Amino acid sequence: MARSSHSRSWMLGLVSLLTTGCLVPDAPEYGVANRTPIFVDPNSISPNPRSVQHYDDVEGAAPLDFHFLIHSEDAGDDLVTAFYIDYNGRGSYKDHKSIKASTLDVARLVQWHWDMPAGFLTTDPGCHVITITVLHETGWDGQNNQQIGSPPDLAAVSWFATFNDDQGVIPLSACPDPSTDSKGTTQ
Repeated sequence: MARSSHSRSWMLGLVSLLTTGCLVPDAPEYGVANRTPIFVDPNSISPNPRSVQHYDDVEGAAPLDFHFLIHSEDAGDDLVTAFYIDYNGRGSYKDHKSIKASTLDVARLVQWHWDMPAGFLTTDPGCHVITITVLHETGWDGQNNQQIGSPPDLAAVSWFATFNDDQGVIPLSACPDPSTDSKGTTQ
């Protein structure tokens, strides 16, 4: 008799194992995506922003090439990247382009290739600041090609560059301060 009851409990255990299944819950609700600031991957910036770049604005001169990776949660708002020389928040704009909206986990490449026109700089050899900004499209005035105020999600990368300094004599102290405007006012 003991064997018969032992056999039944074993069979019931086996039947219960075979009939149980995995319950998969519905995917959790995350709600509406919130837009984040734009984050620049500092290891992706090229050329190195900690060294002075050297360029000539003569015919046949090498183009200016810059790139870096960004991350942001855009919540459907495309991004705008703008290219400046001697950026001060209000002037020296050269060009802009759009980047499609995405999510925080997707790295996107910001890349600028600019063929500086011969004679672009009409001044003597000097130092300038090249700046690339990235912000959400809602912070960009498309009619006037400028950012609207000081967007809280703005990211910027700047490089010091000497132009037409064939002798390599322009000191870094001759470069403008990227944190001030053309009148020396702190931004």
